[in-house]
Amino acid sequence: MQWDTEPKFELLLDVDFSDVEHMCESVKSWNLDFRPLRLLHNNNGAGRIIQARSGPVEYSYARIHQSIEQFGDPPADLFTFIVPGKSLNKLWWRGHEASRQTILVFHVGSELYSLSGPDFEVYTFSISEELIGAICEKLELHAPDKTTRREVFHVDKNLLVELQSYLPRMTGTGGRDAAMKKCLAMIEKFGWEDLTPAGLCRAVGVSERTLQYAFRERFGVTPAAFLKARRLNAIRKKLRDPFANSAIIGEIASEFGFWHQSQFAADYRRAFGEGPSETLLNSRR
Repeated sequence: MQWDTEPKFELLLDVDFSDVEHMCESVKSWNLDFRPLRLLHNNNGAGRIIQARSGPVEYSYARIHQSIEQFGDPPADLFTFIVPGKSLNKLWWRGHEASRQTILVFHVGSELYSLSGPDFEVYTFSISEELIGAICEKLELHAPDKTTRREVFHVDKNLLVELQSYLPRMTGTGGRDAAMKKCLAMIEKFGWEDLTPAGLCRAVGVSERTLQYAFRERFGVTPAAFLKARRLNAIRKKLRDPFANSAIIGEIASEFGFWHQSQFAADYRRAFGEGPSETLLNSRR
C-alpha cells in the first residue's frame, strides 16, 4: 500500500496522566468511564493519550499501564477504527476476543465495553460514513451494507506493521524522533553557541512540551539541563588545560553563558563534585 501524502494534523491533546480518571476527564470527543482493575504501584504514571485532527478525520493514541474495565462512547456520528499498538496483547472487546492482529470497528451508535490487560496500547481514527463512501468509490470498492458490517477484522501481518509505523505520524507520536534528529543535527553544527530550548523549539518547529518529552525519552533530562551539561563539560575541558590559570575562570564561564559566578560555581560543583578552582589544581598534579 502506498501513502501518497503526509497528513497535516492539528494537535488537540497530549497528556501524560497520573490516573485513568484524569485521562477520562481530559479526553476530547470520547465519553469514557475507565475503571482500574488493579492499583498502580509505580511512579511512572498511568499512561499517555494524544489526540489530533486532520480535516474531517480524528486520530488518537492511547497507552495505559494497568488493567482496566472500559465503558463509554466513541465520537458521536462517526465510524471509529481501532488499530492495536505493538505492545497490546489480548483484549476482550464488545464480546470479541481481540488480539494484536485484529482491527476493531465501532459502527455509528456503538457503545464501548472492554477488558484490557496491564499494557493497553491502541491507535484510533474516526471518520464519517460519507467519507467512507467517497473512499470506497475512489478505490472502486464495494461498501458493505448495514446488515453485513463486521466489528472485528483479522488482517495481514505486513499490513498491520505498515499501519503501526504510519499512524504515529498522524497523531504526532512519531514527531519526537524527527524533532530529536533535527535538534542533534543543530547541536552538532553549532555546538553550545546561542542554543536555548526556546531557540531549538523555533528552529525545529515543535512545541516546548514535545521537545521536553523527546529529551526526557532520549536522555532522561530536560533540554535546558542537557544544554547546561554540555556547556559545563566544555568549561571543564578548558580548565583541565595545564596552561589555564585561576584568573580566567570567570572569563571562561562568561564565554559559555554563565554570567553569575556564584550560580556557576554551584552548578559546576553539583555536576562534578568539585569547584572550578579544584579542577585547575587537580589538572597540575
